[in-house]
Amino acid sequence: MLARLACAGGDDTRGLEHYWSALRIDPASVKALLGVAHVFIRKERPQQALSYLRRAGAQRPNQPEILFSLGNAYFECDRIHQAIVVIIQIGATI
Repeated sequence: MLARLACAGGDDTRGLEHYWSALRIDPASVKALLGVAHVFIRKERPQQALSYLRRAGAQRPNQPEILFSLGNAYFECDRIHQAIVVIIQIGATI
């Protein structure tokens, strides 16, 4: 995927453009939703990542990678209670 290559090369702006293009084609693309969220987390904008992580989680509610990223974003937003709830949910899935 072009978005991952751009991000891996350090060009998060171009990576986001590719992820958003993918989401225009398929708004439910879990890979694109996670990609956008991970860029926002790397850019220290976890609040923006939350909506993408929630959408990805709605598609795959028990996927540990999504839950881990969601818990991390909640923690980074000082929403500790929600982070703990998600961490407990991870434990129930593995």
